[in-house]
Amino acid sequence: MQTERILNRMYCRFVLAIFFSSFLAMNPALAAVSSDELLQRIEKLERSNVKLEEKNAALEKVVANLQDKLSARDEKALAVPVPPVVPQVASVPSIVPPLTTKPEIDIYGFVEIDSTWSDSSAGNVSGSSIATSGLAAFSAPHETTVKNVGSYNLSAESTRLGMNIKSPGLAAGGKLTGKIESDFSANSGPTYQPRLRLGYVQLEYAQWSVRVGQAWDFFAPVYPDILNGYGLCHVGDVGHRHPQAYIKNLWGEVLGGKLTTAFGMVDSDDPLQENSGVPVLGAYAGYARAILGVPATMGLGQIYGTNSTSWLNNSGPKKNDIYATVAGLTLKFTDWLAFKSEAYSGGKLEDFKGGTPYTGLSNSALTAGSVQANIKPLRAMGGFIQLSIAPIKKVETNFGMGLDNIRNDAETVGNTTVVWRTNRTSYANINYNLTKEFLLGLEYQYFKTEYLDGYHGDDNRLMSIARYRF
Repeated sequence: MQTERILNRMYCRFVLAIFFSSFLAMNPALAAVSSDELLQRIEKLERSNVKLEEKNAALEKVVANLQDKLSARDEKALAVPVPPVVPQVASVPSIVPPLTTKPEIDIYGFVEIDSTWSDSSAGNVSGSSIATSGLAAFSAPHETTVKNVGSYNLSAESTRLGMNIKSPGLAAGGKLTGKIESDFSANSGPTYQPRLRLGYVQLEYAQWSVRVGQAWDFFAPVYPDILNGYGLCHVGDVGHRHPQAYIKNLWGEVLGGKLTTAFGMVDSDDPLQENSGVPVLGAYAGYARAILGVPATMGLGQIYGTNSTSWLNNSGPKKNDIYATVAGLTLKFTDWLAFKSEAYSGGKLEDFKGGTPYTGLSNSALTAGSVQANIKPLRAMGGFIQLSIAPIKKVETNFGMGLDNIRNDAETVGNTTVVWRTNRTSYANINYNLTKEFLLGLEYQYFKTEYLDGYHGDDNRLMSIARYRF
């Protein structure tokens, strides 16, 4: 490299010498310049040229470094994977099958405190604790037991908790719903235990529905508006809550009114009935139309089944028929005046709250063949009437009376001090809705009971409630 530069320099001097000699020959004015001066000028130009070459070499190195860096950066950029471009597609809402959606649950209920006072321990049987002046008040005691023996009861067992369950819509507009409801009346006393009141599922369409579970008896749908937690059971109102399964049909308009029918089966929860091997069958027909401009609903229900006592002594088949015919009527005169009533007649209705709940016969007595041969099911008839008046929006009053009558008392085998001939009651109550959630109620009820042995009993009962609903 150095040798090449020296040769280039000598070559340049030779060319310049020839060039200047020719130039001076053509320009005599410049010939006066000495050769030494020319050489000095040439050397000065050479030195300038060397400096320029060095600067050019330095610039070449800088450019080379920049090129190396740019090449490295490009290689690194090419090494990073570039994600593919995904075209944007409009989102489509997913279609969820109806039955996979969670059901809606509505919690409801109330907290209630009941205060009851009785001047003869209404509902108490022979002075025992089978029933107290609380929820189980349905008759006056025998006058030879607790006559004029007062009682007072403060209880929270009526507190209630329930759930309404609604599943998503079904095909063709059907609805699947359920209900679970309980209170704390399974055990009277300071230790209350939960009790299942209602627990059923219902499949409902526009013209028919099916209900399965423990529900109010479908063959007797009219109930009194009374604060007494036992209602008018055994004193005018037949039917209660039992396990059942039935289908209801809505037939639409018939002769100017709307016809509804129901058919199914009911379990009385009595081992004697269950031992018979057949269910209690039930049917109901309701007809709603205006009578003289007053909206009215008329209903007719029936049940039929059997009780078997043969398993008690294995002495052969012995069955008692369970049967009843129930008629109901409701009238809605105005928004503030309404009337309702029910009447029934049948036999062996103890498990359906008709007739006396006590026969006075123990299982040991039933095992005697002679006694069993003389057992006659109690035939009872009765009913109730009620008038409801709501003078102002927050106040409602109810007045009513009920009757239960044993029709075959002469054939009845049992303890005549607990089996009555007639059992009557009358009641009046007032309910005041202090707010939408808070209710105060006061009720007076009178019982008069005539027993088979000729004695009777009467009782005055006063009850107040405070109820907070949610």
